[in-house]
Amino acid sequence: MFNLDEFEQDQVIYPLVEKLNKLLDKNKTEKVEKVINQLEELLVEQEHAISISYILSILAENDFNPNCSISKSFSNGKTKVNRGNNFK
Repeated sequence: MFNLDEFEQDQVIYPLVEKLNKLLDKNKTEKVEKVINQLEELLVEQEHAISISYILSILAENDFNPNCSISKSFSNGKTKVNRGNNFK
């Protein structure tokens, strides 16, 4: 689903995207949700915010899982961003 070349410069995000690709290929939804939670936790670090937002939007756009909190957040027009991270 994700082109790993786009993330090869980011040593934090790359392994998570690689893992996401493998889990999505195998339809391991529960494990995918765990990786999504890891990504959400990293949103507080501004250096990863754009990459993570991109990843989450692709998942939501492809309707990853209607029961997933990310899909619900994006489908109702609201992103799950911790307001304590100084994003405006």
